[in-house]
Amino acid sequence: MDIHSITSGLTGNPIPLFFFSALIGGEETIIPLGILVGHGLWDIKTFYIVSFIATFLADLIWFLLGRHGIRNRKIFQRYQKRYMSISSIV
Repeated sequence: MDIHSITSGLTGNPIPLFFFSALIGGEETIIPLGILVGHGLWDIKTFYIVSFIATFLADLIWFLLGRHGIRNRKIFQRYQKRYMSISSIV
């Protein structure tokens, strides 16, 4: 199987591929896509901008979930004593 036969359908509009792979997969998917960009299949400027925005959004979502999303859950109430002792150290 040739690399061009695999990517032939993606060369038309790669922006959704860049965005969702960076949003869900993170750096593990950005590196192989960067290699394909280095071979000239896609525009490097578009790749960097879309990957940066998607990675930033993913990091922001995880931060907000950790900061505000877990405090009202049952698991927090179960381990509240341990969590508060760890957060006082940090």
